[in-house]
Amino acid sequence: MNLSGIMPQFWWRYLAAIMLVILAASLRIWPLGGLEGRIPWVTFYPAVMATALLGGFVPGLVAGMFSCIVVMVWSPASQPFIKDAGDWLGMGVFLFNAVLISGMGEGMHRAQARATAAREQAEQANRAKSTFLANMSHELRTPLNAIIGFSRLMRKDPALSARQRDDLDIISRSGEHLLNLINNVLDISKIDAGHMVLEKSHFDLDKLLIELKSMLSVKFLEKGLYFTLDNPQDLSRMVVTDLGKLRQVLINLIGNAVKFTGQGGVRLRVRGVGTLPSGALRLRFEVEDSGPGIAAAERERIFQPFEQVGDQRTQEAGTGLGLAISKQFVELMGGEIGVTEAAGGQGALFYFEIPVELSDGDAAAIPALEEKAVIGLVAGQPRYRLLIVEDQPENRLLLRRMLEPLGFLMREAVNGQEAVDLSRSWQPHLIWMDIRMPVLNGLEATRQIRSQPWGTEMRIVALTAHALEEERQEILHAGCDAFIRKPFRETEIFEALAKYLTVRFHFEEVERNESWTTGERLTAAHLAGVPTATLVALRDAALLLDGELCLQVAGEISDINHGLGEQLRIVVEKMGYAELLSLLNGVVDAPIVAAGGPTRGEELLIVDDTPANLTLLHQILTKAGFRVRSASSGALALRTLQVRLPSMILLDIMMPGMDGQEVCRRLKEDAATREVPVIFISAISDTHAIAKSFELGGIDYITKPFEPAEVLARVNTHLQQDRLKRQLAAHAQQLIDANRELEAFTHAVSHDLRAPLRAIDGFSQALLEDCGEQLGAEGREFLGYLREGSQEMGQLIDGLLRLSRATRGELNRETVDLSGLAAEIVKRLRWVEPERQVDCRIDPGMLAEGDPTFLKTALENLLGNAWKYTARQPEARIVFGVERHVEKTIYFIQDNGVGFDMHYAEKLFVPFKRLHQMGAFPVCQRDYVSI
Repeated sequence: MNLSGIMPQFWWRYLAAIMLVILAASLRIWPLGGLEGRIPWVTFYPAVMATALLGGFVPGLVAGMFSCIVVMVWSPASQPFIKDAGDWLGMGVFLFNAVLISGMGEGMHRAQARATAAREQAEQANRAKSTFLANMSHELRTPLNAIIGFSRLMRKDPALSARQRDDLDIISRSGEHLLNLINNVLDISKIDAGHMVLEKSHFDLDKLLIELKSMLSVKFLEKGLYFTLDNPQDLSRMVVTDLGKLRQVLINLIGNAVKFTGQGGVRLRVRGVGTLPSGALRLRFEVEDSGPGIAAAERERIFQPFEQVGDQRTQEAGTGLGLAISKQFVELMGGEIGVTEAAGGQGALFYFEIPVELSDGDAAAIPALEEKAVIGLVAGQPRYRLLIVEDQPENRLLLRRMLEPLGFLMREAVNGQEAVDLSRSWQPHLIWMDIRMPVLNGLEATRQIRSQPWGTEMRIVALTAHALEEERQEILHAGCDAFIRKPFRETEIFEALAKYLTVRFHFEEVERNESWTTGERLTAAHLAGVPTATLVALRDAALLLDGELCLQVAGEISDINHGLGEQLRIVVEKMGYAELLSLLNGVVDAPIVAAGGPTRGEELLIVDDTPANLTLLHQILTKAGFRVRSASSGALALRTLQVRLPSMILLDIMMPGMDGQEVCRRLKEDAATREVPVIFISAISDTHAIAKSFELGGIDYITKPFEPAEVLARVNTHLQQDRLKRQLAAHAQQLIDANRELEAFTHAVSHDLRAPLRAIDGFSQALLEDCGEQLGAEGREFLGYLREGSQEMGQLIDGLLRLSRATRGELNRETVDLSGLAAEIVKRLRWVEPERQVDCRIDPGMLAEGDPTFLKTALENLLGNAWKYTARQPEARIVFGVERHVEKTIYFIQDNGVGFDMHYAEKLFVPFKRLHQMGAFPVCQRDYVSI
């Protein structure tokens, strides 16, 4: 124990007490010498009080007692302080008050200590949360880099058809959507940790507002609302502020207005309200709706995280974060936000004011590489040496496949130490440096390279999934020339090469279809020859703002008319949904909503390989007011379900390739589609086929030929039952009050992340089945990386959800058969990997008292890890047993794998911590895990 640091800290309080009493006594000499022996305690009370405030109870009591001793033995005049019984009584009162003062001082000390501890704990928790979210972002970005990168590389293959390119576009856009969601989650971390910073840019304000109106107009059309934009023509167009944050605030406010407005509409007003001394213009944005409004008592509360107002049972669900993030963004931009009553007393008016700098327009032109495919290097340049430093093999392969065909000399390193060695011997012109790596991380490797004479001229660009601003600064301070976040774009890589090595590129010359570049707008005449069912599917997808499905249908149209399909794709990518709907509503005869029709938002999927049956069912259902999608085969139906789930499926049985009963079986096996009702419509009237259809999960069976009234009656009946089922589930959910908002947020993020993951995995599998042989070995390898990346992200999301539930769930204790549970888990592991021969020995009769869900999760993780890391040769062995001791019972899982250094054991139980190069660690004798 280090006493040298403790003793001064312990004794200084008592030394201070003595010094303060001596100071109080000296004051009786000068300047208070005129008091002589009168009121002796007047100078000693402040000494006791100051000591108690500084040191607490015991030092204060010491000061009081020392003051009494001084008064008893010393006097500044000829007469002593203590002369009679009254003076002794005064001393007793003084000592009593000294005890009270010391007690109050001690209470203040303890309160201050508790406040300090609470503040430190809160700061520590905040730092831990920020670190956790940053690590989560890093883990999700790593596979996302492979998903987006390889999908873009595959799209360049000239052997692909237009439809296959559209599938790859859907995969790429799903990856981009995932990236935006991850960035939003990280924004919450940055706001809470105080790390959010402004990222100013020059942009056209008028263009931003028009884009927002175009993007959101279909939402208003779907709800039958109007949307008005009041933007004065004399307002300066070119401004400077944080474009991303301004856009997000406007989307949040307008989205809330749409959500809570049943009739009428929303108005967005923008105007200047003055000029600041700095010359900046102060802009005021107002979003006014005709909804129910917000009570005055609730107007402050709605800007708090997870706070919602109004009757949530009758409104769309939300997480309560949109307004809180909007408030933080507006205040960060130097503005203020609020809400008041709309004009006329009907509805709410959200407003915010922010200062913006005026731009002359020239500064907005930021040089960048052309948006064309790079096909080579301009002749006459040196062959540049590029070193890729990355521990993930798929990320190394992605960069190599991107750059090596252009003529660069490439080498690879899997950790920082290899990077330092190769930099010394090979002298690369530029290094792509990952940051998080085993053996030696990227920061330390960069520092070592920069410290050598041969490393000062090298260019080092960090390619990393780190995303917090302070991490960026740390990376640049370590010696990196630039910082590119994963997942990166090809243009970012090429721009870095052009900037730091002055590389000049050759670009692909794109042939343009002149008939579509003359400014001619799409008209009904251009849609001639496209099947009506396809146009209806395109209109329904546009109505739902489903860009992925719109592009999928546009790909089908490309097979009929390539030029038309490409033009439709451009309209969708520019979010021209209003233009598309206006065109399609004039061509397609089916109404969107019929009077007395179904509940708004219900959509049916009809699956039949006979065009006549599809057309007939489509007419019957659309005239009744349903939105209808069509699929001509079972495989296409399953692929469509990867993108969006309908309210019901009407399914034929006899179809080529995959019959309807097989489709139903797959739907019911998948948890994501299990609850979608399925009605079979078939010409087969055999009793066995009907019974099998119900066994597979069908809710009804209609035989052909059918009456339209019969189809509508059965569909409406089952949909009504499904509505009641959902309402009961919603009411049951309302009874769950523990961590309700946090749970809702967790599931919302999970759902948003899973939706694009399903699209990535589904379309990757579809491409593999449709054109696997055509793509060759390299293409199949790329698709494998896409699927592995999406599955890895799905596992990460599952793990995060389990961790979230485990930290706030309630325990239900009961007796659990661990032996039986382990046997089931091992059985599933053998089924997933039947070629593995693992000798699994499970002690019989192992029982434990605990929560069944948590124990199952623990065993799945521990046995899964043992299965993953156990020996491959000569014989893999796993033992799950129990050792009973007097003080406790230990359940252990032991394998004969490579083991690990026990110094690293604690890291295994920390989120996102891994042991790299496990084969280098000595084998452990036994690995005990207590449950």
